[in-house]
Amino acid sequence: MRKLKDAFLLLVAFASAALFANGENQQLIEEARSLKKSFVSTLKPELLGAIENGGLVSAISVCSEKAPQIAARLTEDSGWQVSRVSAKPRNANTAKSDARGLVEADALEVYELTERSFRYLKGQTVAGAYINCHGEYITPQVKAAIDRTYPQDLATGYRLGT
Repeated sequence: MRKLKDAFLLLVAFASAALFANGENQQLIEEARSLKKSFVSTLKPELLGAIENGGLVSAISVCSEKAPQIAARLTEDSGWQVSRVSAKPRNANTAKSDARGLVEADALEVYELTERSFRYLKGQTVAGAYINCHGEYITPQVKAAIDRTYPQDLATGYRLGT
């Protein structure tokens, strides 16, 4: 059974590799975790509010419009590159080939030093309402809205569980 969390892998990357080399890795990990937490804690209330006020179809615009705006704001404010990536993307945020193995390995949290950057990936476990747009059984109305917004969508067919 495929876990839903790998549909929502948050990539926080491109912090200074020099800090990592100087033993500041714990500080970088904490900064990355904080950015991930900020992203989720900003997006989730917007998403749930949209569902409550306009149903699942209105939530699709939150994910397609608000989530990239949140990531862009966090990138601008922090100096990190913040984005969502997945092996099964809903949009163009496919995991780069060197991160794909981490995504497909179902890693909950991974950080690594590359030649020029410190990279942090954190799987976002989701439950409840998210299955309505990413699960195996999506209503025809939601499916039509997803198809209009994401013509190349691959982020469905997930099941909750292990």
